[in-house]
Amino acid sequence: MKISYSVVFYNQSEEQIRRLVKNIIETVPPEVQDYKIYLINNSIYNFNIKHYLDVISHQDNNIIVFFPLKNKGFGAGHNYAISQINSDFHFVVNPDIKIPDSDQISQLIHIMQSTNATVISPKILFPNGHLQALIKKEPTVFDMMIRFLGPRLFVQRQRRYANLDIGYDKKIESVNMAGSFLIIRTSILKKINGFDERFFLYMEDADLCRGLSKFGETMYTPDAYVYHDWQRENRKSLKGILIMMLSMVKYFNKWGWKWY
Repeated sequence: MKISYSVVFYNQSEEQIRRLVKNIIETVPPEVQDYKIYLINNSIYNFNIKHYLDVISHQDNNIIVFFPLKNKGFGAGHNYAISQINSDFHFVVNPDIKIPDSDQISQLIHIMQSTNATVISPKILFPNGHLQALIKKEPTVFDMMIRFLGPRLFVQRQRRYANLDIGYDKKIESVNMAGSFLIIRTSILKKINGFDERFFLYMEDADLCRGLSKFGETMYTPDAYVYHDWQRENRKSLKGILIMMLSMVKYFNKWGWKWY
């Protein structure tokens, strides 16, 4: 059994990187014979991160680092790793993830082995244990736009879009899962050539799931969980909103404009 992980960093602190790498290593299950952790530094002018990644990669042969000459986005960063991996299953991991224990990884691997799933998302929780509703219906223009209006408008429609009407206590099939923590069948991930690099940020995870869904199930399971210190840049700044809207246009141009 071989597994791999990729993490794209953008101006995280050395302590955040140290904590995440330590957490990944400590939660590799005993049934895994080989693992690799790919760390990609998209903060190209942050020389502190570059130096720190250099140091830890020389300390552990299971850690491979990439230093892109240009920040081409989240998906493009992960593609550096995807082009190199030789694993059975690959984990896409955000820098602000915490894996509680190795049982969560074992359970995700078991589900992948016992189904035809191409990608699985576990339950994603805030650090305080509250649910993050990150498993969505297939995007429509209407559903995407009303999310910018705040949670108090079109409440039932927003709950339905985020699958809150059916709840997160059972399996959900979805082509629109957040890329904060995913396990993906490596052979299929390579078949679709990883992420579409036309997406700089936002919607690249929905696009990836859509592509993977052609070859098997794309699913959420409540039988494993991780913690995620979620940041929502697209709600915080005009720049984030503009990037999000541009990604939406690219997504609908690629997959068809479903308005409602």
